[in-house]
Amino acid sequence: MNVNRHKCTISLPAISPFSPSHTRFSLSRILPSSPPDHPQVSHSFSMAPTSAPALAQASETPQNDPPWLCGKPGPHHTRTTLHAPTRDAAALTYARRTYQSATVQHTHQGWSDVTVPEFEWDHTPCTFVQHFRVARAPTQAHRGVDEGAARRALMALHPAGWAVPEINITAADGCAGRADLFVLPDDSGSIGYEIKTDRDSLSRLTSQIRLYDHCFARRVLATTPRHLKAAGQLLPQAWGLVVLDPVTHEVLEQHRAPQAQERDLASQLLVLEELRVGELNALLREIGVTRTNNLLNAQRWAVLEAHYSIPTLRELCFRTLATRTGRRVIAKRLESVDCRMKSTFSGG
Repeated sequence: MNVNRHKCTISLPAISPFSPSHTRFSLSRILPSSPPDHPQVSHSFSMAPTSAPALAQASETPQNDPPWLCGKPGPHHTRTTLHAPTRDAAALTYARRTYQSATVQHTHQGWSDVTVPEFEWDHTPCTFVQHFRVARAPTQAHRGVDEGAARRALMALHPAGWAVPEINITAADGCAGRADLFVLPDDSGSIGYEIKTDRDSLSRLTSQIRLYDHCFARRVLATTPRHLKAAGQLLPQAWGLVVLDPVTHEVLEQHRAPQAQERDLASQLLVLEELRVGELNALLREIGVTRTNNLLNAQRWAVLEAHYSIPTLRELCFRTLATRTGRRVIAKRLESVDCRMKSTFSGG
């Protein structure tokens, strides 16, 4: 049996928007039998080429532009990371990966409507409502820069003393974490700072409060105006509150002073537990203890505590951490000349 067939050629617009002109390609397949005199069926869909300036607004190759997550959020969707100077530029580039002549209108909370002047199937204008969402992609690098700037601003509030970032702390139930900044002024008790920038959330704040309450005499949350209202509802009254600039992370306001408690583990020998084996052995050799290879850290601590008073051993620990290089936890000596603002938290 002879079967007559005809070819259907469909021309689609280019998938990538990074070409100055659109590209056409054909999909061919053999269809079921048709009358022999049936004409060849050809459907051609093309989009207008995207201008070079529009495409130059965003790029998948990162330069100095921030990253943006484009797509529909949720576990069943995949989002794409684009680098662009603004959210609107990222949205336009993302939309034109599919529809080269599309226009984008931001509606609310990062959601965008996409309008296509000539839709493929019926060649009429079409608008996709809340087609995708664009949000700033979280980056630990920028978060670290933000927290570093905040730490410097907070350390400048204090007179002479020591400051240690990222020190290990524990709660009474054994839960552990890190304090963003530990400050021990020379003439008062310890202060623990938890820093929340615009890139952070307050989801872990409740559990972090327990850690800080167990270790520091005074506890302070340093945050931006974005979190101020929510933080006020979560923080105990004994906690202090500092308002940071959301961009520079300088101190805008010392909103509430902390109330000191009697418990102050950080002013004792909490810093001793930050020392590594080599650093502990170096301190032991200074007092004549040379056979240290088989000692546990708890035994090393006990020998040092038996030989030194708490203030002396604590100072040795701070000075040891101050000589570290390339480590996460280091110590910085704060001098009176560094104090640019009179702090209500330093006890002075």
